[in-house]
Order: sequence, then C-alpha cells, then structure tokens
Amino acid sequence: VEKLGYSIEHLSGSAAEFVIMPQGPTGPPTLVTLLLISLISGLSAISQMKRYAIQRLHGNDKKSVMWQAIKTLFPGTAIAILALCCGSIVSLYFYNGLNQFGKLAQTTSIIFVLAATFAIAVHLIVLLILWNSSILKGLKGRLGFRVAVPAAYLIRIPGILLAVSLIASSFAAATAVQEA
Repeated sequence: VEKLGYSIEHLSGSAAEFVIMPQGPTGPPTLVTLLLISLISGLSAISQMKRYAIQRLHGNDKKSVMWQAIKTLFPGTAIAILALCCGSIVSLYFYNGLNQFGKLAQTTSIIFVLAATFAIAVHLIVLLILWNSSILKGLKGRLGFRVAVPAAYLIRIPGILLAVSLIASSFAAATAVQEA
C-alpha cells in the first residue's frame, strides 16, 4: 500500500479513547446525542408521574420506585438496541462485507453502555425531583411550583441546546454545499 503512495496510520490506544474524547469528529454528534437522550429521558420520567404518585400512595419507598422504574426501562431499551445492532450489521455488510465488525462491535458497545447509563441517570434524577411533589398533584398529573421549575429547566436547556446545534449544523451544511 505504501508503494502506491498511501500512508498507514496506527492509532494508539483503544477505540474507547476515541469515542469518549470530546475533541475531533465525534465531539459535536456526541453532544447532540447526549442532549437528545437527556430530553427524551426527562420527558419519559415526567410522563410517568401518575404512576409514581400511585406507587407512593400504595406506600412504596423511593428506592423501590426507582428500582421499578429502571426495570421498566430495560425491555424498550433492549428492543431498540437489538434493532440498531441489526441495522448496523446489515449496513456494514453491504458497505464492506463486515470487514471491520470487531471495531464496530467494540465501539458501539461502549457507546450503548454510556448512553444507557446516561439515560438511566437522567431518568432517576427527574424521578427524584418529581418525588417532592404532593401525591394529590401527582395523581392529577400536575407539578407543583417547586418541582415544575427544576424539571422544566432539566428539559428546556437540553431542548434549546439541541435546537441551536441543529440550526448551526444546517447552516454549516448549507455553507458547505454552496462552497462545493
């Protein structure tokens, strides 16, 4: 290959260092993905507010409600991960005949573990914020002022940052198309 004028770069370290590093080509997409995960996880926890209030009404403690919330997240997460894995494998097969399947498996497993951990953490943080609302308001699906303000900002800030990043990326793409 070097006789043809191409050089070979050997990356030091593992793929995990490349994925976790915020610099380089993986930084902005990782930030946008984390913002989207936090937005969806926060909305998921808020949408289950009535269920949490019912569990509190039945006398469940905070730890058991958190454990049940984590257990209910896994079936949907497992289905999504399996669908993404199958789609990635099929795409990689048609792209290069599964030439770099090991690197894909290593990198995507690291990304999925980090994303799932982040999603569970955000969901539990919002659940802890919702825990401070009264049971009666929770049964009605309403948030008290002390709960609504932090929960709104936990969802609003990632939503605003996500919208700004999407607008900026669309302007960057339009500029790149005009220059090409």
